[in-house]
Amino acid sequence: MDDSGGLLATATSAWALIEGRSRKAIRGPSWLVENIIHNEFRSAEFPCRSISRRDMYDVEQAILPRWSDLDTNGHVNNAELMGYLLEPPARRAAGGQSLATIDVVFRAECGLEHDVCARAGKIVPGRFHHTLLRSGGVEVARAETSWV
Repeated sequence: MDDSGGLLATATSAWALIEGRSRKAIRGPSWLVENIIHNEFRSAEFPCRSISRRDMYDVEQAILPRWSDLDTNGHVNNAELMGYLLEPPARRAAGGQSLATIDVVFRAECGLEHDVCARAGKIVPGRFHHTLLRSGGVEVARAETSWV
């Protein structure tokens, strides 16, 4: 909210519970599932449930994770990963427009030991795809953005 109480932004998210050793999604315990508030409101409608992999990029940039980017588990925080996606490759590709929507899928963990490459490419005017790759070619995150 801004100073006058006006709405500045909205968000929609989906969550998964991951088992620590196997790193696989698991069903949550009933006490947790029963206490989750489901809201059918969507801040933005996305064209599909998944984001396709794309290998054509207009710009790319190397990024070195910083100690301050890490969460308590020693991984780069997802909010920081979104920032990596929107680094100069995205700003240059968007031509100075403002971000309107971002749809992100986080696919792998990233730590201080990983060099990261942020890539961005135009889908159509005002819409871009983004990929973060860590050393070894592992895809960390994939996103689509729209700009106005």
